[in-house]
Amino acid sequence: MKRVFVVSLMMGLIALAGCGHPAYYAPGPPPPPPAYQHARHEGFHDGVMAARRDRARGMGPDVDRHPWFRRPPVPPPLMGAYRKAFQNGYRSVYRNGEGDRD
Repeated sequence: MKRVFVVSLMMGLIALAGCGHPAYYAPGPPPPPPAYQHARHEGFHDGVMAARRDRARGMGPDVDRHPWFRRPPVPPPLMGAYRKAFQNGYRSVYRNGEGDRD
């Protein structure tokens, strides 16, 4: 009886201790470069301002009418990020009324 108790106690302690394999740390992706973040920030801000002008003039939402959306003022590798942020800022004004995320 004593032997069964000792064996079961040892098995319980081993089970509680967990696996003896080392845990591996896999870091996430690196943060985007500052130029990318700046392009997103500027795109969102420009989209908000464009939508506010459109609303003040009584125009319907059309992000494609804006030249900064069609031809972003950023280098080619950052154009996609700028356009996406511009569109998000523009839509937030029409959806929520203002869009002050800055």
